[in-house]
Amino acid sequence: MSRLKETFGNCNEVLCIVSNRHQSIERAINLVFKETAFHGVCTFHFKQNIKARFKKAGAGELFESAAKAYRKEDFDYFMEKLGELSPKIKEYVLEEDPRRWARCFYPCRRYNAQTSNIAESMNSALKKARELHIVSMLELLREKLQTWFVERTKAANEVMHDLTPWANEKLQKILQKAFQMKVETLTLSWFNITENQREFIVDLENRTCTCHRFEHEELPCAHAIAAIDKRKLPKHPFCGRWYLNSEYKETYKGVIHPVGNEVDWDIPEEIREIILKHPNYKVRKGRRQKERYRPSSENYVAKRKCGRCKQLGHMRKVCIKTPIANAGSKKKSFEDA
Repeated sequence: MSRLKETFGNCNEVLCIVSNRHQSIERAINLVFKETAFHGVCTFHFKQNIKARFKKAGAGELFESAAKAYRKEDFDYFMEKLGELSPKIKEYVLEEDPRRWARCFYPCRRYNAQTSNIAESMNSALKKARELHIVSMLELLREKLQTWFVERTKAANEVMHDLTPWANEKLQKILQKAFQMKVETLTLSWFNITENQREFIVDLENRTCTCHRFEHEELPCAHAIAAIDKRKLPKHPFCGRWYLNSEYKETYKGVIHPVGNEVDWDIPEEIREIILKHPNYKVRKGRRQKERYRPSSENYVAKRKCGRCKQLGHMRKVCIKTPIANAGSKKKSFEDA
């Protein structure tokens, strides 16, 4: 964790580190970052804990809706429904501070990252690389990262509008919904938007809406789009700068140079004189750890996969779905002989 702090250096805003509810991670964040970082809980792992512990249909979905709610009124509604379904589940959920998992209570900017899926995806993509020699592993990581950089740079260069492909697609999905709303102009920046007999106030100058989606995502919600279209203004000036295609290009324009041939290396003499010793580490017996360590709070049940029929839930020894190929062929040939 101290290395992570050195990497970020002095930040102008409070960081939000998203992980599972492992207590050692929380203690390390509080010890190293103190008040400069906040520990957020991965809502996916929290949801899986609820489903595994209580086995109540619909509980996980109600928790997810409460966690993703933008308004406190909607959060209270889904938590009330969860309490009606099972008071024990509601009590278990509220044992965890809502500021760590509920969107409407976040004390710092979380950039819409409610899960640690990005870390899980990286672990999956680099699973084979971890088994290689250190130099080969670093070269494979470099090659994979550079491939991703090139792919995203090509995608950004093909875009003809001001927003990233993801942001533009998201806005296009809610355009039709925005066109069906009633818009009342209050001032040049304030608008009263009516949707399904519910009213929302949009402030274009401060980029806020009473649905709170506008300020949380820093991307115009349907109500804000209706107000923007009323003024006949472009939409990209009301988006956060990280949604702009120019920022997207800037992010992936770097080059990660390959190591190259060893004979071409220009190594300073003071580096050549350094003698590196083997790390003082004792290799443990048995297979190396490939999967991440799962805390007991996850209630994880390993899924067995049959080596014969490739189905989940049983092993090869008790498989009855697919007979063994050429079973009994030796016995038949013996009888024929």
